[in-house]
Amino acid sequence: MALIYHFRALSLRQLADIIDRKLITNNLIGIANAHWSQRNLSEALDYAQQALTLNESIESGNDSNIATNLAVLANIYHEYGDDNRALELVKRALILLEHCESPDSLRLALILNNIGVIQFSMGLFNDALVTFIRVLQICEKSLPEAHPKLVIMSNDIYQFIEMQQCNGFDSFSNLLTFLSKILLL
Repeated sequence: MALIYHFRALSLRQLADIIDRKLITNNLIGIANAHWSQRNLSEALDYAQQALTLNESIESGNDSNIATNLAVLANIYHEYGDDNRALELVKRALILLEHCESPDSLRLALILNNIGVIQFSMGLFNDALVTFIRVLQICEKSLPEAHPKLVIMSNDIYQFIEMQQCNGFDSFSNLLTFLSKILLL
């Protein structure tokens, strides 16, 4: 249904007397996300790339939208198995968000979590651990102490540290699945 509604909205926005490129990119990202959730990765990639091209054509004040767009592209590339490209894109997103978000922003934590998941997938365990600890620090400042996601994330990071110390990298599959889904945006 999301795909249908985003296509309808996109059609209407493209027919409007005044074209709002930011609203059009929102629909393109919505279409990309709908395709991504259905695992239509080539279509998702196409629409996310169209959105990025349009987002980057907007002169100023659009860094947050570009960062979100880059993060969506990174997720799609990660799903494709191209973690090098995914990491490059999500790091660009982080740089943009760090300029327009507070250091304790949950949006920053989400981008960092994506970076950590990709680093983990690439076997960069020490880098992933540092990234996940930064995510935890942001969450500790931004979420109430007993927030379920904070408690779970904290426990999983401590398990991650213990497993890493024991070189139990093969037992990380459950942790990786969890970490990729923990934060909100």
